Amino acid sequence: MPRIRTLLALGVLAAGVLGCDSAERDDTGEIVSAGSVSAFAIRVGDCFNAPTGDEFASLDAVPCDETHDAQVYTAFDYPAEDDDGFPGIDAFETYAADPCLADFERFVGIAFEDSRYDVRTMYPTDLSWQKGDREILCFLVDLRLRPLVGTAQGSAQ
Repeated sequence: MPRIRTLLALGVLAAGVLGCDSAERDDTGEIVSAGSVSAFAIRVGDCFNAPTGDEFASLDAVPCDETHDAQVYTAFDYPAEDDDGFPGIDAFETYAADPCLADFERFVGIAFEDSRYDVRTMYPTDLSWQKGDREILCFLVDLRLRPLVGTAQGSAQ
């Protein structure tokens, strides 16, 4: 019987956070030195530690070979026009469920139901939405919330 897991959400606060990155990336864009990364600069493949609270401006990013809480595995925009009002958390969660789960197997290499990982999402807040933020990020965590070491990409776990 497959495990039943919910997609939980975190918000992204958009209060002048561009350019606050202290994590270092190599020429391929991979994080090679731990540090802060703007919520707007986090990328697919990045590993990070869970922020405190539901809204945040930056994340504590680390190289994936170091202990971490989560890894981003896909990103996509919520379909909306520039002048559309904030759709709300329920709309984001409903929209994100299918693409998050569809991209999970491509990234990890095993079906979500058979994996040791759980899926979470990050999406815009009302404030960041007003500033043009439409990006939804899907990330994975250990099902038992144990620390991770190494990338989940292609791990088939």
